[in-house]
Amino acid sequence: MANLVAKRCTTLNSDADRELIWFVQMISHQEGGLKKLAAGLVNAFPDRVATKSMLRFGFEPAQIYSANQVKQIRVELPRRSVNRIDYPLKGEDRHKDYLVYPDASAELIARLHEERDQRQAEADRHPNTYPAKVFIDKCREAASDLARHLGELCLDPGIDLGSHELWYFPGIVAALREYRRQWIERQSAGLVITEIGHKVEDALDFALDGRGMVLLHGFARTGKTFAACKWCARHPGTARFVEIPPGASDIGFFRAIAESLGVSINLNSKAHQLRDRCEAVLFTGQQMLVLDEAHRIWPESNYRDALPFRLSWIMMLVNRKIPVALVTTKQFFTAQKRTEKKTGWASEQFQGRLLHCEHLPDILSRADLESVARALLPDGDSKSIDLLVTNAQSSEKYLAGIEIVAKRARYLAKKQGRENVLRADIKNAIAGAAIPSSNALALAMEITPAGVPRPSRSAPAVVPQSGRTTDLAALSVRVPTLNPNQSVTD
Repeated sequence: MANLVAKRCTTLNSDADRELIWFVQMISHQEGGLKKLAAGLVNAFPDRVATKSMLRFGFEPAQIYSANQVKQIRVELPRRSVNRIDYPLKGEDRHKDYLVYPDASAELIARLHEERDQRQAEADRHPNTYPAKVFIDKCREAASDLARHLGELCLDPGIDLGSHELWYFPGIVAALREYRRQWIERQSAGLVITEIGHKVEDALDFALDGRGMVLLHGFARTGKTFAACKWCARHPGTARFVEIPPGASDIGFFRAIAESLGVSINLNSKAHQLRDRCEAVLFTGQQMLVLDEAHRIWPESNYRDALPFRLSWIMMLVNRKIPVALVTTKQFFTAQKRTEKKTGWASEQFQGRLLHCEHLPDILSRADLESVARALLPDGDSKSIDLLVTNAQSSEKYLAGIEIVAKRARYLAKKQGRENVLRADIKNAIAGAAIPSSNALALAMEITPAGVPRPSRSAPAVVPQSGRTTDLAALSVRVPTLNPNQSVTD
C-alpha cells in the first residue's frame, strides 16, 4: 500500500533509492504483481541467481565442484538444522556429535558406539564432489520466495539498499535498478513523439523540475493524453497518471487518485478517508500527479454555491511543492468561466499558482501523422501510409482515426489468413468505419464524386485554418467495399 511505502521511503536519503522502491510498488499493483516482477528478474538475470562463491567458480549445469569449493558454497547456504550438515563430503559425519554422560548405562554406551560406527560407514560413502546443478536447483528453489522479499523491500525501513543482498541473489538491488532501466526502455520502444508530444514532455519535465503546477490544453484527439501517459510510464516511481472521472462525486475523484497511487480502497470507504490516504502519500513530495480530463475539476453542479473544491484541493498540493500537471481541452476555460459567473469565485489564486500554461498546436504536421501511421502499420507501403494520413486529416477522429483504421485493416487481413495488410484492407476499413470522407479521401481512393472535378494528385490535403475537418457532406461520397484482389477501377 502506497501510504506504507511512503513512510518507508522517508527513511531513504537517495532519490534513486526512493524511485526504485516506488517502481516496485507500482509494479505490484499491475497484472501479475510482485510474482511477475520476481519471475522477470530471474529470467532477465539467470547468471546472477547463485551464491557469491558460485559466481566466482561459475555454475554451468555440467560443472563439478571440488570438495574445497563445496565447503565454501555450503557456508553460504541457509542451514536446515544446526545439528545437521547439508551436502556432506566423504568422511564427514552429517550429524553433530552429542555427549555421553558418565553415569550412562553400559547398554546405552554400547548402542551409541554402534550408531557411531554406522554413521562413520555412512560418512565414508559420501561423495568427494558435487555437480553444480545441485546448488543451481537450490538457488532457483529459493528464488520462488523472491516476490515476498520484494514486498519486504518496499516496507521494511531496516533494509539498507546500499548493502542489501540475498544469499541466492547477491546483486538483487543492482539487478532491480537494471530491470527498471530496461523497463523504461521498453516503454520507449517504437514510440513516435510528435511536435505535440515534445511540447507535452517539456511541460511535464518543467513541472517536475520546478515542483509546481502546469496546464496543457489543446484540441481533442491530437495525442496529448497518449503523450502524457507515456511520459508517466517512462518516469516510474516519480509520476502517476490519473484520468479524472466525470460527475460531482468527491469519492469518485479521490478513488481515481487512490487507485493510481495504490492506497487501500474499500467498497465502503468514505471520500474523506480516501483523501486522507492520498494526502499521506502525496504530502511526502515523492510523487507527481498528471491529471487528464482536467476540465472535470470544475463543478458540474447547477447549484450557485458549487465552489471548485477539487481545484482548491489541488492548489493545496501545489502549496506543498507537489508537482501537478493538468491536461485538458478548451472545455477547461469554458467551465472556469461558468463557475466564476455562477459562484463569484475568483481565479487569481489559481492563476498565481500556475507555473506554466502550454497551448498545444491545433493540428499535427503531415510528417508527424506519417510517423504515427508507420508506427502503427510498419509493413505498409507508401500509398497505404498516405491513405491513412489523408483519412486522418479529413476525419473527426483525427489521430485516433489512424489507429482505428489500422486495427480494422489488420483484422480484415487476419480474417483472410494474411499477416500483411494490403491497401485494399485499409480502404475497406475506412469504408466500414463510418468516418467522414472528404475530397482528399476521395482522391486517395481514386474515386471522383459526381459533379466534382478530380483534383491534381499532387494537391495537398484541404485543411482549413479554423480547424482540422471540412464539411463536405454535400458531396455524398459513397465508398464501396473492395475485395483484396479487386482493383479500384473495378
